[in-house]
Amino acid sequence: LCDAFNSMAQRLYLECIEAGHEVVVHLAKNSDDMIDQVKRTQPHLILCPFLTKRVPEKIWSNAAVPCLIVHPGIEGDRGMSSIDWALKEHAEEWGVTILQAEDEMDAGDIWA
Repeated sequence: LCDAFNSMAQRLYLECIEAGHEVVVHLAKNSDDMIDQVKRTQPHLILCPFLTKRVPEKIWSNAAVPCLIVHPGIEGDRGMSSIDWALKEHAEEWGVTILQAEDEMDAGDIWA
């Protein structure tokens, strides 16, 4: 699930394809659209590489299908402008964090 098939979404897509996984990319319009897409595709894992919308609880609360947010920023770097702040502040260290989707944005358990 993503808002746009941008460079982060494309990179994740290619990494998954090269690892032999079947990948479906869905541009999420709203919560109902996300829920419908998950019902249709019945994924084993949901990755959200560029998603500015809140993942519906009906999706992230399903422990059988992990829903992971690929967040552009290091641990503790929350919010939609993390890349902008890193550039503005001339950050010496920056990266991507993969975290569990939950009710609060960018606050779930960190997977990587």
